Amino acid sequence: MDNLKQPAFPYIEYDKAASCAPGFTKLEYASLLIAQGSVAGGFDPIDSITFASECVKIAKAVLEEANK
Repeated sequence: MDNLKQPAFPYIEYDKAASCAPGFTKLEYASLLIAQGSVAGGFDPIDSITFASECVKIAKAVLEEANK
């Protein structure tokens, strides 16, 4: 099952103050977490476009492996 484009979180109407981002797909959310962790860990990206695309590639690989 290819779930890269599935919502990262289920939509819960009554949960309007949630700290999560219900509009993101699993791929988008995983990419953001990888980027956040990299920067928090001390990585200083010089080229933001390359950094962003690498985060997406890593997230896609991780999610595809989890689908197996």
